[in-house]
Amino acid sequence: PRCPDCGGVLKADVTLFGEALPVGAMRRGTAAVVASSVVVVVGSSLEVAPANLIPSIVKYRPFGKLVVLNLDESGKDQADIFLQGSATDILPKLVDRAKEL
Repeated sequence: PRCPDCGGVLKADVTLFGEALPVGAMRRGTAAVVASSVVVVVGSSLEVAPANLIPSIVKYRPFGKLVVLNLDESGKDQADIFLQGSATDILPKLVDRAKEL
């Protein structure tokens, strides 16, 4: 789609495969992971750098827990909790359960 004001191409605010991360994104992401007791990874092979460093950052902390949700078994060996299936189906249930805590 095109921007109605300037005619430029509109792009979702995501980083696609092969694109560089925005400046400072990894630093901010690492800080958020370090500050969290639980990290949820959704729909990632965890094979592409630098995002593949996130599980090791979580595991470096003795109380850090990693939840991985994927259609296939990617990340299963690194996860404390592994959920296999569609994010559309599983995430709302995960949120509901987390609200019970």
